[in-house]
Formats: sequence, structure tokens, C-alpha cells
Amino acid sequence: MKKEQPQTSVSDLEEEIEKLRGQLATQIKLNETNMGLEKVLNAVSAAVYHIDLRKEEGERITFVSSSLEQIFGMPKEKFLTDKKAFIPYYHPEDLERIRATSAELEKEKAPKTYYYRYRHPKNNEYIWVEETVTPSVDDKGNLVEIFGVARNVTERKQYEEKLLESRESYKALVDQSPDGIIVAGFDQRIIFANNAVLEISGIKSLDELIGNTLMEFLSPEQRIRSSERIKQVVKGTPVPFEIIQILHKDGTEVECESKPILYNYLGQQTILVFLRNISSERLIEREQMRAQVAEEANRSLQLEIEERRKAEKELFATQKYLRLLIDSSIDMICASDPEGYVTEFNRAAQETFGYTPEEVIGKHVSFLYKDPQQRINVMDELVKGGGFFTGEVLNKKKNGQDFTALLSASILKDEKGNILGNTAAPQRGKIPRHLQPGLRRHCTRGYQL
Repeated sequence: MKKEQPQTSVSDLEEEIEKLRGQLATQIKLNETNMGLEKVLNAVSAAVYHIDLRKEEGERITFVSSSLEQIFGMPKEKFLTDKKAFIPYYHPEDLERIRATSAELEKEKAPKTYYYRYRHPKNNEYIWVEETVTPSVDDKGNLVEIFGVARNVTERKQYEEKLLESRESYKALVDQSPDGIIVAGFDQRIIFANNAVLEISGIKSLDELIGNTLMEFLSPEQRIRSSERIKQVVKGTPVPFEIIQILHKDGTEVECESKPILYNYLGQQTILVFLRNISSERLIEREQMRAQVAEEANRSLQLEIEERRKAEKELFATQKYLRLLIDSSIDMICASDPEGYVTEFNRAAQETFGYTPEEVIGKHVSFLYKDPQQRINVMDELVKGGGFFTGEVLNKKKNGQDFTALLSASILKDEKGNILGNTAAPQRGKIPRHLQPGLRRHCTRGYQL
């Protein structure tokens, strides 16, 4: 007897059709999302790629963004079909590191970022590439996918190299200085000293010096006085140069002119101490005074000494006057180094923003803006404007209050054109729009003069 087949009702068919429609709509939305994501990835400057290790050899590279051709000088189709074609363009010294990173990726299955040089096929010049690879594993811990991002970081590397050269030059200058330079923490323990300090103290190596306190190298009579001077400096009170006695390793005392100041060393507030060995000068002065007691020339020599001291005082007064000019300016003055960290913050700026110098010096200048992005925009305008910028910015005080200021900013350069930092002079208040273009032209011309 023939078995009857179950009949499908119309409602069942309609339900099945509706289910298929939902699946189709979901698939369409997914495809649209993938297309949108692909457009975004193709628009970024970095080269983005995806490798699916579950697929057959030759089909594992599933996506490569369009930026790959701009960075590596080869069409992305070449990457899809023959990734090994890129190997001859890697710098020979970097090949081993690239292979080692790949091996670590397979072993550790953790994200890796590495740098290498790549010879661009179009101009035959090496560029620096930063590549970040992120692995993906399945439930069993097997490596199944790799997501990679590569970007051209040549300009950043070149800047880092120049910065390193600048630091090395500065270090060489400090090491070769005939005057002693000591950096110590607020606990007075020495963390840096140049070679002149070794000569003054008679110590053979920096290892014997680093970690000791400043007071260990002073005579007992001098320790009390110097300790008080350092406490004043820590509180923000400047002190003048003063003659002190340094204990030499052979037991003798070395007379030095000394002055401690606050100094930002590697992002840390420290005490910087200048030492100038005047033992020879002092000995000569004493010998001259003895010889001139019975001579009429004593008056002439005494006059010369007074004139010398007067010249030194005038020099110190001039330096102090320059500092007062900045601090007494009714306009805010703020300077920063090439990286944007504040190096100068005058009294007008302190009163307007509500910060003390200790709260600002060494910090990034962007925190003084309501929107840190505006500081980036100002830097862009500085570059476009030939090193000068005048315009309105929105600043933020310590108490959170916003205020509008007319900012006149410029890039500071030395005689060789090297960038030393930036200086800015914001003035509170807005400027009528009909006056802004003319004022901007006038300010720009003034800076160019």
C-alpha cells in the first residue's frame, strides 16, 4: 500500500518564504557593511591587509587596501598573488629581524609591531615602515588569521634621528664645559654630573659620584649655608652666585662660584648646580694683594678689581633685567620646545590661566586649550604661514573657565634654521570680524620684519 506524502500548507510556504526573505535582507546588509568598511580601509593612508590561514595556499590573502601601492610602490594584485616579490626590496640588515618577528608571531600568537627599511621601486630610496600584525586563533589555540597594518614612518624616524643627534651634541657640549654642572633630585642626591665636576672634586669616575648627596662634598661650615640656599630654590626663590668650598678627595678645599636653580631634567623637577673653579683666580688675587701692599700700584689694581666686579654685577643685572622684561610684560608669553612641552610661562600668563610655573613648565601646551585639536591646527597654520600665526583661540583656565584670546605665535629657529621651539603671546578678548583680516596681515608683516 502506497504511503501518502504529508501535504505542505499555504501558511507553511508563506512562513518559509518570509524566512528566506529575512536571510536575504541580512545578507544584503552584511554585504553593504563590508563594502562600506572596504571603502574606509581604502581611504586611510596606512596599508591594511587580512590573511586567512585556513584557506589554500595562494588564496589566503583575502584583502589588501589601496594604500599598499603608494607605500610599497607595487600594485596590490602583486601582494595578493606573489608576496615574496617584496623580499628583494627589504633592507638586508632588516631581513633577519622580519623573519624573527614572523617566527615569534607563530609561537607567541600575540600582536607584534616592528620597523624595517624598504627600498621603494619607483625612486630606489629606502623608507622606514612600521608594521603591526595582530593574530587571531581558534578555540584550540591554532593561528587562523592575521590582520596587518603598515604605514610609512620615514619622516618620524628622520626627526627622531635628528633629535638624537641634537641631544648627543648637547651632551658633548655639557661634558666639555670647563664649568662643573651637577643635577640632583630634591633629596639632594646626584643623578648627573659632567667631567669638570670630577676635576674639581678629584673623583676618578662618575660611578663614585652618582647617588651621593651634594652635602657630602662641602666643608662642614658650608653645608648649613648651602642647604638653606637649596631650600630657597626649591620654594621658588632665586639665589645669586656665591663662593663655596668643595672638599677635594686629597683633603684640600677648592673654591668655586656656585649657583643652584630649578631645572626640568628628563621630565623631572630637579636642582641644577653650576660650579666654576676659581681657586687659581683666588690664589692669584691673594698673591697680588700681598705684593701690592708695599706698592703704589695697589690702588690701580684695586680699581681694576672693582671695575671687574661692577661689570659682573652689570652682567647679572642685564640677565635679571631680561627676565623681568618677560615677567613684567602685560601680555601673556608662553614658549615650548619642538615637541610642544612648555619651557616659558610668564607672570601675565600665570595670572590669566591661574597656574603656577611649576604646574605648567614641562607639560604639553595643548592642555591650555579648551580643545587640544586647536593647538594642532595652530601648528599647521604656523607651518603654512612660514612660521607665523595670528588668530583667535579658545583657552581654558585652571578653574575650568574658557576665554577667547588673540594668539600671536611663531616658530623659534637658530642661525642654522633648526627648530628650537615655539613662542606664543595670547591676548584676551575677541576682535571684530571686519578688523581680523587687516590685523592678521599687519601682525604677519610685523613678525616678518
